[in-house]
Amino acid sequence: MRILYLLPHCSTGGMPQYVVRQVQDFLEGNEIFVLEVDFYGEQYVVQRNRLQAMCTFDSLYGNQALLQSKIEQINPEVIHCQELPEKFLDQPNLEYLYKQDRTWFVVVTSHSSLTYGQSFDRYPDKLVAVNNWQKNLFLTQLPTVPCDIWEFPIESKEVTPEQKIQKKLELGMDINRKHILNVGLFTPGKNQGELFEIARVNPQNTYHFVGNQAPNFENYWGPLMQNKPANCVVWGEKDDVDLFYQACDEFYFPSTFELNPICIKEALSYGLPCKIRKFLTYGSDYDNNPLVTYI
Repeated sequence: MRILYLLPHCSTGGMPQYVVRQVQDFLEGNEIFVLEVDFYGEQYVVQRNRLQAMCTFDSLYGNQALLQSKIEQINPEVIHCQELPEKFLDQPNLEYLYKQDRTWFVVVTSHSSLTYGQSFDRYPDKLVAVNNWQKNLFLTQLPTVPCDIWEFPIESKEVTPEQKIQKKLELGMDINRKHILNVGLFTPGKNQGELFEIARVNPQNTYHFVGNQAPNFENYWGPLMQNKPANCVVWGEKDDVDLFYQACDEFYFPSTFELNPICIKEALSYGLPCKIRKFLTYGSDYDNNPLVTYI
């Protein structure tokens, strides 16, 4: 099939990483195209670069007037929108996407827990939820539209004690200290400030932060960085985050609201004990996981 993934943007984050994994799974036997609507700069392009290397990638660079001609060139059988199209397409393109004589199948996924209460202006042909909570929400909002769950997997990626020491050495970590990892862009919702305070009263440990500090959230991370504890290491955006999962001893995720974050699944895949908050959106997914402790 000719499948077009239509993304609001491809800046580093959970949504583009979800698309990377889906493209990897669907590459064999299909023609895959990825089209981003907005581009937010060359500094946040980890997943964008991966998609460019895997499939046919293009960008509107914010010029939505080009969207219809791009779709006509691709001639897809499926257009999979990686957010509610009502949120990122202008009205002419929304009408074009859902036109009566369209030759493509419209699939819609959302990556935000804030989708709750969203009114759908139009009915897609299929909904794809990222977890069971979201599927139940979709079934309430659009009960006549078929809905499946395509959930990012927790895999088994064994790291031996010898390998963990080696990865620590590769990153210049002191092998005699405990290393705690946090992954995510610096925002109030991700709540890295809580972990800064924990680090302040636990000087025997080292706390590692992988994730970008975007200018639009500088009012949050700016003051944090001015008073950063000495045992906190801020690495910024990295394209080798797997190395950090392998090297560190624990994962701490103080976020205050989430839908189905990929970083927890990645940490569990590498066997890291995880401290997370329990949210309604998780259901009972982690209740019986021996590696998970609720904050």
